[in-house]
Amino acid sequence: MTCNIRSHRTRWIALCLALAASLFVADGALAKKKRKSPPPISVANDGMDHADCGSSFDPCRSITQGIARAHALRRARVVLGPGIYGDLNQDGDTLDIGEDRYPVQIDGISVSSIGGASRTIFKVVDTRFLPDDGILSVGDGGALAGLTIAGTFAHRGLRVRGAGAARNVVLHGLDVGAWVEAGGSLVGALVLKSRNAGIFVTGGAVAESIVVGTSRIGFRLDGAGSRATDCQAIRNGTFGFMLTGTDVVVLRGLALANRSDGFTISADRSLLKDSEAVANGARGITVNAADAVLQGSFVAANRGDGLVLGNQSQEARIDRLRAIGNGDDGLEYGTATATVTRSALYSNARCQVWSPGRNTGFEIAGFYAGDPSRCRVSPYRRDDRGSEQQALAIPQPKKKKGKKKKKVAAPAISSPWPLRP
Repeated sequence: MTCNIRSHRTRWIALCLALAASLFVADGALAKKKRKSPPPISVANDGMDHADCGSSFDPCRSITQGIARAHALRRARVVLGPGIYGDLNQDGDTLDIGEDRYPVQIDGISVSSIGGASRTIFKVVDTRFLPDDGILSVGDGGALAGLTIAGTFAHRGLRVRGAGAARNVVLHGLDVGAWVEAGGSLVGALVLKSRNAGIFVTGGAVAESIVVGTSRIGFRLDGAGSRATDCQAIRNGTFGFMLTGTDVVVLRGLALANRSDGFTISADRSLLKDSEAVANGARGITVNAADAVLQGSFVAANRGDGLVLGNQSQEARIDRLRAIGNGDDGLEYGTATATVTRSALYSNARCQVWSPGRNTGFEIAGFYAGDPSRCRVSPYRRDDRGSEQQALAIPQPKKKKGKKKKKVAAPAISSPWPLRP
């Protein structure tokens, strides 16, 4: 830009320099602007699978084709419209046009729905064509959100592996609702009427999930790294939670109205913290593991014992246990070695604390057991089961013997009128 000014040269030179600087800054700001991310691949019920599908005005029909297009075009997301996917005509195979081939592999991309799990359903009718991987498999870098998988006792509904993640899914009528392997995470799942286990965790993490009405186990956690947080197991056929292997963690779990035990723990070095077992058909919590830690457990209204420490429970640590109104004993232990602190047991149907024999490795501190009359407070007694009981000797407060007040006879009343006979 040329400035041909004869007079006031200094003023015009300054003005030209300022204008050039502003143009340079504007060009730099435009260069720094990020490019818009490419649009996601669209999949919808009114779409059609072909080599160029995936735009919003020409969506694909199947999730499988949408994922293939996303990988081909290097897109990060696949968006599903409301409707039915999977076995569309429910003829038991996946060979028809627009149907998904099992398993649907989700690796390195995100698959989510617009209408959520209530309006986006993946149907499975026959299990003959299902591999062990399950119906949908979320792997490294993959994510799934907002989908219902409904089937007829398929092997696995959802498999989450590696660094995969799934959230806000509904799994109905499957053999195993979800299988979460090492590194995988599942959040906000609702599992209904599974045949075997609602959610099986082998080294992964599950949170804020509910399992209702399975034929067997609600949550099964097996192996180091398995973790469940804020999960609920309700009205399942056997156990609410089963912990096996080693180093399993359950935080704020709820086992409600399951047919057998609320929690059964055989995982060494496991942690059960701030969890509740209420109205289960057998025991609230059963422990047969070494170095198990129970903190803040609440067991109430179970048909059997509140907490049972089996003979394999060694060096267990129980803190802040509350056992209230259970159908048998509040706490039962055999040859277990354990330490119980800051706990309270009362209103249980038989004994507050019961053991079939002597056990010198069982320590109690800061303990309260109400209703001592239900079990005579003595070191050992013969109860109605015909075995010796080791009961907690609770020091009862002695009543202060006060001086008896002497009865004072009422003073005689004199009257000027004669009394009637």
